[in-house]
This record gives sequence, C-alpha cells and structure tokens, in this order.
Amino acid sequence: MIIEVTYEKGSSVFEAGTHLEDFIFIIEGQLTYLGRKFGSNSFFLPLEGVLGIPLKGSVVAEVNSICLLFRTEDLSSLAEQRLEVYQSFLKAFLSVWAKMLRVHERSASELAADAFAYFKQHGKPSYLMKSARLVLELVRDPTIVDQALSVIQRAVEGFSPQRTEQLPDDENVAYALVLASLSTDENPLDWMYYVFSFSAKFRDSERSAELLNTLLEKVEVLGDRSAVETTVSVLMLHHPDSEWTARALMSYSRFLRNQGVPAWQDEVLRVLVAFPDSEEATEAEAILRETLMNA
Repeated sequence: MIIEVTYEKGSSVFEAGTHLEDFIFIIEGQLTYLGRKFGSNSFFLPLEGVLGIPLKGSVVAEVNSICLLFRTEDLSSLAEQRLEVYQSFLKAFLSVWAKMLRVHERSASELAADAFAYFKQHGKPSYLMKSARLVLELVRDPTIVDQALSVIQRAVEGFSPQRTEQLPDDENVAYALVLASLSTDENPLDWMYYVFSFSAKFRDSERSAELLNTLLEKVEVLGDRSAVETTVSVLMLHHPDSEWTARALMSYSRFLRNQGVPAWQDEVLRVLVAFPDSEEATEAEAILRETLMNA
C-alpha cells in the first residue's frame, strides 16, 4: 500500500538508531544531517536505509508539502496512480541508486529500466547517460542492455571521426540536415550529436558557430548545465575569436546567474578580456558595474 500524506510546512527529527521498514519519499523538502544540508526537493528516508550507513546524529527532514510512505513492491501502483510523482521518484532514484542497499535487486532492476525508458523519451542528455549506465549495472534484460549500450556508443561517436563521416561532404546539405534535427528531433542527444559532428567536420565554417549557439539556446531552456557547459566548451575550442562565442559566453553567464551559481561573474569577465571591442563587452561592463553598486 502507498500512503500519501500532506503536511503543513514543518520538520520531523529522525534520531540515530531509528529503523523503518518502509521507505518515505519526500516530494518537496530539505534534509539536514550533522549540521549540513544533505538534500533538497525529492529525497528518501530513512537515511540509513538509503545510504547504508549507521547514523551518527539526528536527521531533520523539513517537509514542505507531500511525502509518500511505501514498500518497494508497491511502486508499480505508484506508476499507475500518480505518474508525475513516479517520474519525480525516478529522478531522485537516479541520483542515489548506487547507495540504496536495501532495495531488492529485482526492484532496483525494474526502476533502472523504467528510468532509462522515461529519460530516453523526455530526459536531459545527462539524465539519459546516467540512466544508461545504470542499466548496465542493474538490468539483465539483453534488449534493454543493448539499447543502453547504443545510447552510450552514440554519445562517444558524437566526438569521433567516425561520426563526422556520416554527415554529407557538401556543407550546405549537412547544414540543412543539422537544422532539421534541431527543429524536429525530440531527443536532445540527437541535437548534440549532429551539431558537434558538423562542428568537427566543418570547423572553419561560421555556420558551425551559429549551430553551436542554436544548440546552446535549446539546452539552456532544458536547464541541463552539463549539456550547456559542453556546448560552450566546444564553441570556445573551435571558434575562440567568433562573435558567436562572445554571445554564447554572455548567454552562459545569464544561465549560471539564474541558477544561482557565483561563477557567472567569471564568464562576464571572460567576455571583457577576450572580446573587449564587442557589443557583449559593453553589456558585460554595465552588468559588472551594476553588480558592484548593488553589493
């Protein structure tokens, strides 16, 4: 049975030595252990069951809204009854799967397969790669394992000469093919494969920088920092002096700032140093001046 409980905002303290037979999955909340913020948003309790370690002190769970109390064998019911909650569960599971020592092997295998299937259709590139590696660790179904291997292989080939050979030699045709992928493909990994392959094959083309910027905009919308940083790195490597790179760095700084990452100021400074005569440098100078005045 899956029991859903709605709380007013508050906290519960789990003392060292507390043992619970069932897992509690917190949908919204924050976890504090030994004075450190251990987790936020979705996480599991009891901590000892998730991490497989004896607790040395109290665990404080600040619950903002909803939690679920369940046994692992009941997860199929959760998928049927509350799909959106189950998807949130899969994301949390993906981040702690290796440490969930008390989850039955079969249950972990099913969760891994579910996570891979879900992220293959809807996930960020980093989620998909993590779930593919998770399949190799936990799943025995040869069909699912082959699919995971294919995803990992395609990711590796996206940076290799073999992948670039699959693009037409005619730059105009290859450009049209990549644009089509960016417009019609639903899987973000497909965008990355085609754009990175084009950039490797037509490195001196200004279209390469343009496509990388288009890709950057799309993965920024997804909020996938790993994909964003990879795209910016490729752009800086292949087109260090392009105006597209200056635009990308400013866009990247805004992305980091919106995510609360202090390093956003470093990227603004990078624009000032690397592109001092650009429009982006003027914008960067104004942003830094405003930041200093408001400090």
